[in-house]
Amino acid sequence: MQHAYLSPSAADRWMACHASVGMCKKIKADDDGSAYANEGSAYANEGSKAHILAARCLIKHCDATSAGGDFPDDMREYVQQYLEYVWKLRTSGHFKMLVERRIIYSAELWGTADCILINDEELVIIDFKYGQGLIVEAHENKQMLCYAMCALREFEQVWDFKTIRFIIFQPRREHISEAFYTPEDIHIFAQQVKTALDAIKSDNPQFSPSVETCRFCKASGVCKPQAEKALSGYTAEEPNLITPEQIGIILPKLGQITSWIKSIKERALKTAINGIRIPGFKLVEGRGRSQWAHHAEAELEKHPRAEDLFERKLIGITAAKKILGGKNEIFEQLTTKSDAAPALVPEDDKRHELNGVSAALNEFYN
Repeated sequence: MQHAYLSPSAADRWMACHASVGMCKKIKADDDGSAYANEGSAYANEGSKAHILAARCLIKHCDATSAGGDFPDDMREYVQQYLEYVWKLRTSGHFKMLVERRIIYSAELWGTADCILINDEELVIIDFKYGQGLIVEAHENKQMLCYAMCALREFEQVWDFKTIRFIIFQPRREHISEAFYTPEDIHIFAQQVKTALDAIKSDNPQFSPSVETCRFCKASGVCKPQAEKALSGYTAEEPNLITPEQIGIILPKLGQITSWIKSIKERALKTAINGIRIPGFKLVEGRGRSQWAHHAEAELEKHPRAEDLFERKLIGITAAKKILGGKNEIFEQLTTKSDAAPALVPEDDKRHELNGVSAALNEFYN
């Protein structure tokens, strides 16, 4: 799949870390022809498959549950939720619908929106996220803001939009997020993008490594500024004791360090698989995991000791809410909530502070 020089999905990275664009371009050139060059993650491949099904059904206006193709039943059900949401919204606002539409702002910045709805006053951009990882919010979402830039460039000469609405639809997280903007808001953001582009194309673009900017960066694991940021900022004054002040320096960096370590491991394995030796290490066959064959369940149901081989257990609360409805009184009567242990969080966390160590222990244990 071809990507823009400035991909909207990576806007959080390139707007903060200007040097990452050149680094990623170099990494891609180095990786071309390698064992990993065209290999997406299993999660990305699964997401692509769900998007193919969703687009096909929106265009043909058919249900995902009955559409042709090799799609798992649970994927069909989640895609169907997305379809019904889009169809209902489209009807309610008498919108024109565009599916998997490539929208272009410039030669450097363009993208493909999952679904765009247009009427005389509103531009709606819907992003279907099939993953069940991080919850994504629409407010101040730079990917969606970039899509809005592209869409306005293409449509605002014809349509006089008063409102631009972003919708993130994540069915596997039971999450829908909306945010509303004006065309003026998008034009202000476009100026921020122009400033970032100028910095990216400058002779000395700056690095800005962090957990967020490095998370999906192709250079993660081989980026020297990332390593320096992960390992810097701590000097021991007392040779044998770490003080609370020093712990306060270390704690905010743990996420960065953990992310960097994970990237180093992944990059090292990838390098070794591609035939480049890592000094002091060798590539060996990993340990396989035994698992039942696809026909095992049907065969073992006939076994004389089938009762001992199968177990029956209550499904999880989240799954039960999908069946019974989240407001069913059963959940008040038959569920409990465990006490929450004290947690140490950054000072800007919204939760109220417990009054000291003794208060925290009293609240938890009494």
